[in-house]
Amino acid sequence: MLSQSKIKLIRSLRLSKFRNMHGLFVVEGDKIVCELLSQPSLMPLKITNIYALGDWVEKHGQETGPYKDMIDIVSPRELVRISSLKTPNKALALVELPKNEWSLPDPESKLVVALEDIQDPGNMGTIIRLADWFSIGDLVLSPGCADPFSPKVVQASMGSVFRVKTCHTDLEAWMKSLNKTIPLYGTLMEGRSIYNTGLSTRCGVLLFGNESQGISDELQKLLSKPITIPRGTGQRQGPDSLNVAMAAAIVLSEFTRQSS
Repeated sequence: MLSQSKIKLIRSLRLSKFRNMHGLFVVEGDKIVCELLSQPSLMPLKITNIYALGDWVEKHGQETGPYKDMIDIVSPRELVRISSLKTPNKALALVELPKNEWSLPDPESKLVVALEDIQDPGNMGTIIRLADWFSIGDLVLSPGCADPFSPKVVQASMGSVFRVKTCHTDLEAWMKSLNKTIPLYGTLMEGRSIYNTGLSTRCGVLLFGNESQGISDELQKLLSKPITIPRGTGQRQGPDSLNVAMAAAIVLSEFTRQSS
């Protein structure tokens, strides 16, 4: 039986200040926990506890075997009490936050995605998942971005947060420090069409801005290659912009197509 103090601890990890205080984050759900257990070497992440229903542990004996000393079998009622999901799944794991943030990536040798103040956890998790799909290994985040280890972001990433490195920094200072020959792409309403711009996944920075404000004026000035997703040619009036995660999917797909 879970103690009240343990329940209180797990529930507190929904908030960033308690994740940082305890150095832990929550991974929840059958698929994501299984992925965490079966691919432990992808990231330097240490599992500290697993709380799961008995039938789940029995079903996934091969994956849970190496972690048997960390497993607490809980009742459905206990799982409801510690879950942040409306419909709790069958397993939940506590994982240590990375002790130190990963170092800033080098965009001279690969394409790096940068995010300015992406605040919606669903968007953040989806962009992490997209980066994983398109083999982008590094995301550089402004301090105003959603925490990549919040429960909602982890859920939306569907496990991709275990494979895509994230680090926070002052984007303006970082971009100013880069070699001037590195292409700095950024999505703007008035940029050049991605279909008429030479794009490459070999190097550079690809910047996406805040959901409502877009890329700030300060960072727009640093872009060497402002790009846009052109509208259709129909006469019907449409939306004034695209969702940032949707835009990221379209742009990353075109980068990949041109680099093939």
